[in-house]
This record gives sequence, C-alpha cells and structure tokens, in this order.
Amino acid sequence: MQPLALIFLLLLAAAGKAVADAQAHGSPRLVRWFPKWAGPDSWKLKYRDGEPAKGPSFWLADTLLVAFTDLWHFANLVTWAAADAAFLLAAFPTYRWWAVGAVVVRRLAFQPLYSWLRK
Repeated sequence: MQPLALIFLLLLAAAGKAVADAQAHGSPRLVRWFPKWAGPDSWKLKYRDGEPAKGPSFWLADTLLVAFTDLWHFANLVTWAAADAAFLLAAFPTYRWWAVGAVVVRRLAFQPLYSWLRK
C-alpha cells in the first residue's frame, strides 16, 4: 500500500506543479477552463475590488488563506501538500517526528522570508 500511496502523492505533486507553472506562463487551456481564476489578473482576486490598497478580499486572503484566491496559489498548495504527505509517509514510522518538524519549519519559514525578500 505504501509504495502506491507514495506514487499517487508524487504524481499529484507533479500535476500541481505543472498547473502552477502553466498558469504562471499563460496557459490558454487553463484560462479557457477557469477564466477568472487562471487569467493574467487572477492574482488580484486576493484583494478587495482587485486593488491591493483596499486590503484583502476576505480575512487572511493575502497570507494564510491565499491558496483559495487563484489557481496559481491553489496549485502550489496541492503541490506542497502532496509532497509533504509523501515525505511524511516515507519517513513513517522511524523518522516521523523529524519529518513533522521539518515540514513545520519549512512552512513557518516561508512567510517571513517571502515578506523580507519583497521589501
């Protein structure tokens, strides 16, 4: 069971990354399927009326819940969640707590580093 689950999770991670990259580089197919969620201005959906100066469109839309605002962020959520699940499954049971710690550290480190790099 574990090898099949690992293969499924890694294929799901690959699919998520393919969707994120295709959307980032302007996939006509994704825009046709999800016109608002995958369009070139979909990043603006996280802001009220599409304007960053007006703040987030809903609570935490520009940070913790950003994955639910556009296709690129959602596809990255799928990618990382599947990759994390595969990592945890591969580490279980011998290294489970180290693996959980590694996933938590990676996730907690992202936002402060991203915010610092954007300044």
